Amino acid sequence: MSTITVEGWLYYDTDKFVTELGRYRFFGGKRLENFVSYIPICPHTLVVDIGNFDPRPQQVKALEAKRAELNKQFSAAVMEINRQISELQAIEYTPAVEVPA
Repeated sequence: MSTITVEGWLYYDTDKFVTELGRYRFFGGKRLENFVSYIPICPHTLVVDIGNFDPRPQQVKALEAKRAELNKQFSAAVMEINRQISELQAIEYTPAVEVPA
């Protein structure tokens, strides 16, 4: 089991669209400056037991999704290029003699 410690600040969110239960925010790191909607309350330390957390399975899943999206985009681009090549290589038919109507 692993424990992490995050130093940061606790804030009150004054945004009118935020519900009462969701008005408190924690941001790790230095105190935020020049944010009108976040009023600093106090510095705070979070200590969290993350267990045997291993981020690799989620990272692999995200990379596989990205690979699938890129394969889809690649296939679409190749199909478009093939369509354009076929269009350029098409044999045009022009009759040698025009038939009167």
